[in-house]
Amino acid sequence: MALDGSLLGTFGMYHRVPQGTDLALARIFAHTAALAIERHHNERARRDAEAEAKAARDELAQAVRAEPELRSGAPPRPRRPSCRIPNTADSAGPAPPRPG
Repeated sequence: MALDGSLLGTFGMYHRVPQGTDLALARIFAHTAALAIERHHNERARRDAEAEAKAARDELAQAVRAEPELRSGAPPRPRRPSCRIPNTADSAGPAPPRPG
C-alpha cells in the first residue's frame, strides 16, 4: 500500500502455515517494495512535469519571437535554425573618419 492508502501491488507467500517471522518479513518486504514503487512513480511524474514545462517555455519563446511580426501584419517568415549573428560594429571594420 502507498502512503496515501492506494494499492500498489500484491505480495504472495506460499506456505501452508506461515511462521511468526514470515509475516514480519513479508511486512518489511512489502513496505520496501512500496517505497521503491512510489519513488519510481514520483520520478516519472517529475520527468513528465519537466518535459511539459520545457514544452511550455519553448512555445512561449516562439510566441514572443513571433509577436512583433504578428503586430506588423507582415507574413510570417520561415523558421531557420538559430545561429549567432555577428555584431555589426565588429564586422564593419573601423569607423569611417568624421568630416572635419
